[in-house]
Amino acid sequence: MEPTLNPESIALLLSLLATAVAMGLSLYTALGALGAAAYLGFIILPESPAGLAAPLVWGTLVALAVVELILSRFRLLDLIWSALHTLVRPPAAALFAAAALDQHGRYLGWAVALAALVVALLVHIPVLAVHTAARTAGPSPRRRGFTAVQLGLAAVIATLAWIAPPFAAAGALVMVLAPLPWWPRLWGAAYLALAGCFAVISRAGRYHRWDAGPDLPARLSKAAEAELDIPISRVRSARASLARVGARWPYLRGRLLVAQDRPPLFAHHRGYRSRFIRLPRASGRADHGALLETVQLDALTPYAVCVGPDAPPGPAILAALAGPKTEPVEPGGPGSA
Repeated sequence: MEPTLNPESIALLLSLLATAVAMGLSLYTALGALGAAAYLGFIILPESPAGLAAPLVWGTLVALAVVELILSRFRLLDLIWSALHTLVRPPAAALFAAAALDQHGRYLGWAVALAALVVALLVHIPVLAVHTAARTAGPSPRRRGFTAVQLGLAAVIATLAWIAPPFAAAGALVMVLAPLPWWPRLWGAAYLALAGCFAVISRAGRYHRWDAGPDLPARLSKAAEAELDIPISRVRSARASLARVGARWPYLRGRLLVAQDRPPLFAHHRGYRSRFIRLPRASGRADHGALLETVQLDALTPYAVCVGPDAPPGPAILAALAGPKTEPVEPGGPGSA
């Protein structure tokens, strides 16, 4: 059947995209709310996803939403749950959209499924970033009730999407666009959790090790040698995130470079160039967190470095950064290239 553009089709598309945003917030809450609303007769779902109205289906989804709320109270489980659902929420939103449009033409179904996947991902990444930041270096102590608000908002948007599609779509658009000004730091925090989970799988048996300088990419090796003015063979490195500098939380992903008699450097890429930030030596503390560790340094300008299983443990990072001198971190200043 060829797709036709009419008010009913437009309303359906708006409903699907708004639902995708809700699924980016919480898959189980969004679908559970839809199923319960359909069962109670508040909304009418398209034929293919109408099975959500079965009590066993939406009841199971609601139970999973409760599990999500409970797990959010535990640091490690919250991190793993949030990171793994990067592989669940966006594809589920795409499948839901494709199923709802199975009678409206194959090409339209694929296009809307792709759009649903993208918007669900754009909503999920900031949510993952908030969960990761709250469990690592900030930006502030964990706000109680965030997960409850997240789940409740998913239920409201998903239900409103089928009752008042234009209003739901407008709210969903705000949720997609509002985080964009802070996207680099949000992506940095989200990537920290994703990289930690990936390292557990990909680096089994090679956890918590320094990498030798010669193992660095050739371009970074040359830049590091020029910056430190020593052979790269004397340098150790570790994957890390510069999570906090003073009152800022950049969550820059890069490498910590350490050499004897040289100031520690944090190397990261900006565009096609390697950038270096000199880190002052200072005393501090490591939080010994599972999966992701945060090392807080009490320099004149305090900073925090986060590491995962693919880097040395927090105390080893702390020992490498400790020293008598304290000076402010100056991103873009004399220590930058």
